[in-house]
Amino acid sequence: MLNRTAEDWQRLGHLPTLLEALPALVRELGFRYYRFSFASCTHAISAGNLVTGSEAIIQAALDLRAHHLQRSNIPLIWEPKAFATAPSLWAQAQRLGLRHGWLQPLHKGVAHSCLALLRPHVSVSATEHYQNAASALWLGEFLHRTASQSDAALKSSRGCV
Repeated sequence: MLNRTAEDWQRLGHLPTLLEALPALVRELGFRYYRFSFASCTHAISAGNLVTGSEAIIQAALDLRAHHLQRSNIPLIWEPKAFATAPSLWAQAQRLGLRHGWLQPLHKGVAHSCLALLRPHVSVSATEHYQNAASALWLGEFLHRTASQSDAALKSSRGCV
């Protein structure tokens, strides 16, 4: 999974190139939809291929687990119990085809990011999760680090509080 040479990964260390390759990397992990979001005191980045209306659901899922997002690198499995306090969001996600996958939070200092990996069909078995979790975490870490170092052309101004 995610087999590339050191030279490939060095080339992918430039954020625009990495974001261009991201759909293929996500497909290699077995997912159709993705969203990567990064936020720090100085800039924010978001990229993905979600259907209209999906970004709000993913953000709401993260908001339901804000402590998890800020403190843990443990993936949040995309399942009904993740939406226990907001079952209408789960129903809406199902209608949009966001049925299976997980959210991989990452953070370092005040910078945080999340890689959402989702698909409409085939549930994520425990075996698949264990087989792909390391690759998904590695990809998320690579995205997070590359976004942290992104050039000024991709930055949108944000004030630090």
